Amino acid sequence: MTQYVYGFKELPPALADAAGGKAAMLSLLSQKGYPIPNGFVILTSAFGTEGLLTEAWDQVQTFLNQLSKEKGFDGTVAVRSSAIGEDSSQFSFAGAFETKLNVCIRSDIQKAVQDVFHSKDAPRVKSYSKAKGIAFDPKMAVIMQVMVPAEISGVLFSTDPVTASPTMMSGAFIKGLGDQLVSGEENGQPFTLKRPKGHYQGPPELQGAARRLYKLEIRLEKELASPQDMEWALTDKKLYLLQSRPITTIWTGDPEGIEKNDSLSGDFLWSNVNFGEAIPDVMTPFTASAIEKGPIARKISFNGTSAYGVICGRPYLNISVFASILSAMGKNNDQIIAFLDDFLHLSVPPGTQIPIIPASKGAVVKALFRLIALGWRQKRDISKIPALLAENPTWCRQMRRKIAAVQSGKALIELWEQILEPHLLRIWLSLMSSTNHFTTYAGVLKSKLAAIVGLDDADTLLSGISKDDHLLASMGPLIGLSQLSGDRISE
Repeated sequence: MTQYVYGFKELPPALADAAGGKAAMLSLLSQKGYPIPNGFVILTSAFGTEGLLTEAWDQVQTFLNQLSKEKGFDGTVAVRSSAIGEDSSQFSFAGAFETKLNVCIRSDIQKAVQDVFHSKDAPRVKSYSKAKGIAFDPKMAVIMQVMVPAEISGVLFSTDPVTASPTMMSGAFIKGLGDQLVSGEENGQPFTLKRPKGHYQGPPELQGAARRLYKLEIRLEKELASPQDMEWALTDKKLYLLQSRPITTIWTGDPEGIEKNDSLSGDFLWSNVNFGEAIPDVMTPFTASAIEKGPIARKISFNGTSAYGVICGRPYLNISVFASILSAMGKNNDQIIAFLDDFLHLSVPPGTQIPIIPASKGAVVKALFRLIALGWRQKRDISKIPALLAENPTWCRQMRRKIAAVQSGKALIELWEQILEPHLLRIWLSLMSSTNHFTTYAGVLKSKLAAIVGLDDADTLLSGISKDDHLLASMGPLIGLSQLSGDRISE
């Protein structure tokens, strides 16, 4: 017999698509132990053209009978939509489909299911799809959950949805059920939770639950690996998680395409210094992919935020990552700007307030250990660069022959993952090591020159290094005059 209905805790990952976006997420959260109101999902396959199939309705009744045996259950449920594509990283469809609350399982349940199912054809759904430029798949699954008699209901964004600042979580709540708040019919009372400690600012009614909300949102964001829009409810001092979805207003691009804009990912300071000189034009997809495998993108981050990003097809450094690490070490804004000038050769105007990424002590320690490990590896790799340069041409010729001999896509992927990608990272690390090795000495020299001739003239003198004897090319005339006056060269 075909199974059309699954409890949240029993839904197999293979059926996530047939359960729709919302039910798939609720099942995942339920199985991870989040405080989700108990319930089940009726899969898309349970519906025909006119609505719920007879054999599916029999299974629904079996699950309702199981719910009715729960302690404290009052016989009412919430019937909610779970359309394919709903609550995705790109499209939320928030408030577009029907939701039926306080539905009596003995009398109104079948009609509620039909109403929610047919809401996929509502004009507002078609308007939303057209506005987003998508061809919406009208397949619909339906959720049933134990009704939570909420005293307070609300939403909470782990990142500010307007400014994309990760420092401030923003939310709103109303008394009673939250359907009007979620649909936008009511604004609710606003509140904020400031990272990294979750300082609450808002009406006193929510003060007692603020810390639990903060911890719940932090956990969601970490486990789901993206900023989250969370719906929640409080009743009898117990906190329930009703739904969590990615914040679509800070979507940075299509993960399966080439469109990408990391400036939308948060309140950060970006610069393409150094990148701009090496890659002055829009990157090809191959170049973009190669840089994403490099040490900046993979090894340097702070509290989950990478030091690398792409804006308008060009590579950028997230200066806030470096500034946040320095800030965690006790450096003030002026000291951070001075360090960035020495380390990255980045001239940030004095007084500029660089956005800082909030983080716990654990995240700070983790970031510092990663940087220390990276620095240690760079020092170790310096001595290996001559051998790497000597062996690399032969290695490349061998790899070309291996690639040409590959007979399947699977084998090509294995070759990439096991040999090519690790070697590419090794090359990147060696390149970064040699660059930093040179930069260290150049920085020391710049400081000494600046003390003698001033910063502007020091920058001019350091405009280039000659290949012969490692001399400053810009100092050639001065060195030549000195040699001439000492009779070490003739005219």
